[in-house]
Amino acid sequence: MTEDKKEKGYKVVDKRFSDQKDTTQSKSAILGEKPTFEQLPHKERFIFLVTSLAQNAMIYLGEEDNSANKEKMLNLDEAKNIISLIETIQEKTMNNLDSEESQYVQSILHALRLRFTEKVKIV
Repeated sequence: MTEDKKEKGYKVVDKRFSDQKDTTQSKSAILGEKPTFEQLPHKERFIFLVTSLAQNAMIYLGEEDNSANKEKMLNLDEAKNIISLIETIQEKTMNNLDSEESQYVQSILHALRLRFTEKVKIV
């Protein structure tokens, strides 16, 4: 009878990080850590890239402070180059973006073009 009697209890298995593909939250997110750029999904990396370029364009349009010297600058040539770069990214990624990414790029370009046109009229 002692052989038939097995010790009953609980076995705890941490499955949070066992199969990263099936989990929606990464280990960093669960632990409250900020993920590195490499840990971000490709969609978030793409949005980050476009946002970074747009912020630089806004700096050159004099809409945001330059983080290096906390001063506003106006350099329409550089702003135009960055807008052109985002347009190139849009063209080269056409039909490879989901609707949210495509809409994001379109809205960023629309906003930048409007501001660029306003600045050209002023100068």
